Amino acid sequence: QKLCEVASLNGKPLVGRSLSFGLGPRLNAAGRMDTALKVVKLLTTDASDVAEQIARELDQCNQDRKTVEKTIHEKAVEILNQDENLEEMKGLVVASDAWGHQAKGVVGIVASRLLEQFYRPVFVLAIKDDEATGSGRCIDGMNLADCLNYCSELLLKHGGHKAAAGVTLKRDNIPKFKKAFNDYATEHLTVDTLTPKLTLDFETELSSLSLETIREFEILEPFGLENTSPMFVCKDVAVQGEPMLMGKEKEHIRMFITDGRIQKKTIGWRRAHNFTTFRRPNIKLDIAFKPEINEYMGDISVQLILEDFNVQERMSNLPVYPTEDIESVGRVIDRRNQNKKDQLLSLLNASKPCIIYVLNSEKMHQLLTTLIPEKAALLRKHDETTSEQEEIALLEKIQNGQIVGIVSSDMLSESALKNVPTVEHIVFCHLTPEKDMFFKRCLASAHTQNSTSIHLLYNEESDVQLLQNWIDCIYPDRTKLTTFYRRLRETINTEFTPLESFTSTFESNSERLIETVLTIFEELTLIERKTANGSSQQLVRLIPNQQSRLDRSRTFLKCQWLKQNSQEFQKFQLEENTQRIWGRIKDECRISDPSNPER
Repeated sequence: QKLCEVASLNGKPLVGRSLSFGLGPRLNAAGRMDTALKVVKLLTTDASDVAEQIARELDQCNQDRKTVEKTIHEKAVEILNQDENLEEMKGLVVASDAWGHQAKGVVGIVASRLLEQFYRPVFVLAIKDDEATGSGRCIDGMNLADCLNYCSELLLKHGGHKAAAGVTLKRDNIPKFKKAFNDYATEHLTVDTLTPKLTLDFETELSSLSLETIREFEILEPFGLENTSPMFVCKDVAVQGEPMLMGKEKEHIRMFITDGRIQKKTIGWRRAHNFTTFRRPNIKLDIAFKPEINEYMGDISVQLILEDFNVQERMSNLPVYPTEDIESVGRVIDRRNQNKKDQLLSLLNASKPCIIYVLNSEKMHQLLTTLIPEKAALLRKHDETTSEQEEIALLEKIQNGQIVGIVSSDMLSESALKNVPTVEHIVFCHLTPEKDMFFKRCLASAHTQNSTSIHLLYNEESDVQLLQNWIDCIYPDRTKLTTFYRRLRETINTEFTPLESFTSTFESNSERLIETVLTIFEELTLIERKTANGSSQQLVRLIPNQQSRLDRSRTFLKCQWLKQNSQEFQKFQLEENTQRIWGRIKDECRISDPSNPER
């Protein structure tokens, strides 16, 4: 009873979902985070006050578990997305020694989340000293226990069944295990088994989902693994009004779905990444969901738990626009969510003069050394340090046939593009963080002797998270600034101290973020910086007893403005059709297109 109270289930019927998502996680959390002794005490005590105290402690354990799980999941996704071979890999292994001592209790949950996200067999390993321990989850079509028997010579111990398993292995064997696991998955999984499938039980209308109808399904409870709750589908529905993000971390969506006559509240657990899609105007959806009865403050209603959805295609969303039969100075080619390597090789094999734009220097290096190393000799690097004269020299090499293209993490100057108008293909390998940069990268289409094709080659699954990580590293928010200031106070005092004593506590790729943070602190008169006499060493000191509002920092306000605009422009890049994108490019780049095909 006391556990039901902290889980907000008091007085409500205990159905399968209540046990799976309400009571179960709180009972399991104690063992995951420390020891299950508290659970034993809760279930054996006769004292109401003792039960209430333990129930609250278990609730807090569950909150702590969620925090640890979220942190590890985000880092695991980041590690996976940094691998340029991710799209080709059939079995995933992610490992780290930086997740803390509580990682061992949640790696199984994280593996389940990653399986749901990437739909591939996956192991999550927590490294401690010279050993790694972790859990794996598997999709239908492959037996995880058989796979571990195949890899057994690399493991210290293992156990499990076809869908879930645990392993312990030597740290030094992780690369070999990663390869063996992927090789086994590649051999046993097919395109069909790697395609997620959802079994639908009923196609229905929203008007049929009454309280009475849903209550009739309660006789089939409890629902679980061997007795799954019915899956419904409604077609040709729309989002009514604005969807809302909900939850402490704003990772869930609440919205109203309508067929034009009836509306139903719909919840999308961990669907925040679909938020911009549901905000698109006039979209039509086919949705798969599980209905349930929701009780809140005396109000009883039917709500839908979204399981999957499909956006109905709009006829105007052409793969190429303007179409090939229309003469135009340029056209947009939609290759979003397609295999990057295949598309790049197709373009480079045809020796088409091109500029390939990537997010940053790290991605440039990965493209040349990992994604398409066989074409690296045909390409040259370009970044913010490349001068205009060097740009002209690179374009002349393309013109003379010495190279095929340029890989850039920045953008070529308009004057260089005018001087040598040779580029026929512009490729966007990743989402572009800023609107101005995107359109300046398209300027080659305004200065070429032939028609220019603009290829959209980014994908929603990995590149959205990649861009978000980049934004977080460039534009600090209030929480990150607070963390930085706390760490600054731990290492720096009111006397000038070498800045290195502070920066050395961060990862090597954080230089730009650190510089932005320190600039904000300077503008808020929280710190003072100077260069040591006779050297280039930077010194910093805290200015005591200073309090200031963040909105007094011009750099912070600019960061927030850029972050907001980046998120809005991300939606444009992912969701707009080729006709709208080409029209916007023409407007922003002031391209004169006599054919004017869209009018």
